[in-house]
This record gives sequence, C-alpha cells and structure tokens, in this order.
Amino acid sequence: MSDSHAPTSAFLSYGFRPFFLLGSLVAFALPLLITLDLLGHSLFETSYGPFAYHGHEMIYGFVIAIISGFLLTAIPNWTDRPPLNGTKLALLAIIWIAGRVAFILSNHIPEDVVAVIDISYSVIFSLIVWREIIAAENKRNAPVGIMITLFAIGNISWHWLYLTDGNPSISLYMGIILAMLLIALIAGRIIPAFTNNWSKKSGMPLNLPIFDLFDKIAVFSLVISLLFWLISPEEIISAFLLIATAILHFIRLCRWKGWKTIKEPLVTVLHLAYFWLPVGLIAIAYASLDPDMLSFDTALHAITSGTIGVMIVAVMTRVCLGHTGRPLHADKVTLVIYLLINLGAGLRIYAPFMETGYGHAISISATFWSGAFLLFLLKYGRYLLK
Repeated sequence: MSDSHAPTSAFLSYGFRPFFLLGSLVAFALPLLITLDLLGHSLFETSYGPFAYHGHEMIYGFVIAIISGFLLTAIPNWTDRPPLNGTKLALLAIIWIAGRVAFILSNHIPEDVVAVIDISYSVIFSLIVWREIIAAENKRNAPVGIMITLFAIGNISWHWLYLTDGNPSISLYMGIILAMLLIALIAGRIIPAFTNNWSKKSGMPLNLPIFDLFDKIAVFSLVISLLFWLISPEEIISAFLLIATAILHFIRLCRWKGWKTIKEPLVTVLHLAYFWLPVGLIAIAYASLDPDMLSFDTALHAITSGTIGVMIVAVMTRVCLGHTGRPLHADKVTLVIYLLINLGAGLRIYAPFMETGYGHAISISATFWSGAFLLFLLKYGRYLLK
C-alpha cells in the first residue's frame, strides 16, 4: 500500500507507523506513572508491583514495539519482499496492545493468563522475522533473527521466573543486552551509511567504512563483555572487559567523524546516541567496582534511558521523515525533542547526586524524558497517521 491511500490504509502500510506510535505512547506514560507511584499518587496498581511492571514494560513492551516498527519497515528492503501491512499488521498491533492491557488488568485476571497473552506477541513477531529471512534466503541478517528469538525467550523466562517465585531481573538484563547488541549491529551499519549519504549531498564525501574488520571486533567484544557481566556482574574481570569494550566502541564512533555532521542534527544525533553506548558500559563497570559511589540501578539507566532511549528517538525521527517523503532535516521542534531525551537521560544518572532529593530529581528526569516522547507524538504523530 502506498502513502497516497486513505489515512486508515496509510497507517497500516508499514510497521513503523502503528508501532512507533504505540511504543511512544508507552514511553511517554510509563516514566510518569512510576514517578507518581514513588510520590504516593499511584493511578492504578498491577499484581506485579510498580518496579517489576515498569521494568518489563519498558523493555518487553516499549523497546520491542520500536524494534518491531523498525524491522517490519527495514526487512522488506533487506529481502526485496512486500511489507507486512493491512489486516495482518493491524492484528499484530492488536496482539501487542492486548499484552499491555493484560498487565494493567493483572489484578483481575490470573498472572498465567497475562503471561500467555504477552508472550504470544514476542513469539509471533520472531516467527514473522524468520519467515522473511528464510523466504528471501537472507543469511546476512540471520543474526537479527537470532536476537529477536532471544528477545522472545527473554520475555518467556521473565514470566516463568515471576510465576515460580524466581528473580526475573536476569531476564530483564537479557533484554537490555539484546537491545544493546542490536544497536551495535544495526546502528553500526546505518550511522556511517547515513553519514556518507549526507556528506555526499553536502559536497564533502567522507567515504566512511561500513562494518569492516574493526567493527566486527568491537561487536564481538561487546558480546563477550556483556555475557561475562550477565553471568558474573560483580567480578572484576567483567568490569575490565566492559571498560575495554567501551574504549573500542568510542574509537568506532570516532571513525564515523560525527563532528563533521553538526550542520544536520538529524545525522549528528545518531552519533550522539551511539556515544551513550560506551558511557553506559563505563557506568555499569564503575558500579561493579564501586557500588557505594554509583548504584547499579543508576548505571543501568545510563543504558536504558541513554543508549537505548536516545537511539530510539534518533532512529524514529529519521525513519518517519524518510518514509513519509519529507526532507531529511531536523527542525526546531525535533531539536527540542533531542535536547529533552538527552537531558532526561543525563539527569537520571545524576539524580542520586542532586541536592534537591532523589525523588524530586527522578521526577524532573522523568518529565524531560516523557516530554521528549510527548513532543514526538505531537510533531510526528500526524506523519504516522497519514
């Protein structure tokens, strides 16, 4: 379906339209809900408690929605096959929505029913990804299919551990690690590619390398260091591996010469978003070495709010403009979105050190972060709908 059709068919023409919209609604609401709960003004309660609910929905609700929107739009380009659209796309979106509603109603329906409803989306989406990869014999992107399958396994394990009185945090960390690996893999291809495209149009071609041997070493290092951290987070070897990997990815970022793109923030923000990756790695390494100075929760938010959150906004704005036929240029409203998401992430890390009090600092951070997604919905929502 083309974007020239009626608004309803346009909205269901590509996966980025419904899933960017739905995911952004969750990203806007959840930080505010957890902040209100911390301040004693909870709007509703789930059987999972505020922190388990918040953690699961940010990773296996919000993040997987944005990943779905991106992949359902990118895979047709990779495979030269038609996109999932129309009724099938609508049904997939409804299954995702059902999972969010099930969590909200978890005080009224059994938790094993919530699990089945929520898990069904992860499994179906992974099957769709594999169907496209296999049908097109697109072996190059098999690692993406593997990671999406692991996302489904992570979600399944989260519910299983919760239902059996285990600790579902390990499954949450698994989802965060997979999101970081997808960023290293996919953003590591599109950032130099988009930078090359922009530099050529600007008359100063950079001819940046795209996923050469150094990139492969950096990604492999990320896999190894994160696996060590997942298995033995308090071991000093894990911290040093994370620091070494952070240095590799900072060098990788420098190779893309992001400082030369400052005239077009739509490109620059991709580089800034990737900068959050080594920052996040350093943060969790430091938290392992000196937890009294930097808590693990704060360090983890350097990845979730910073690395993942900023990259999501950077990619969503780019995809929305490019796939709706608009100029690839960040206007003033988009610049404010970029400012808010980075301020929100930065303040979330600095919150424990602010004199205003932890709860107050968290509420300011959440307001900035949620404000970025609210502004995205107001600015880009109409692009997604028509």
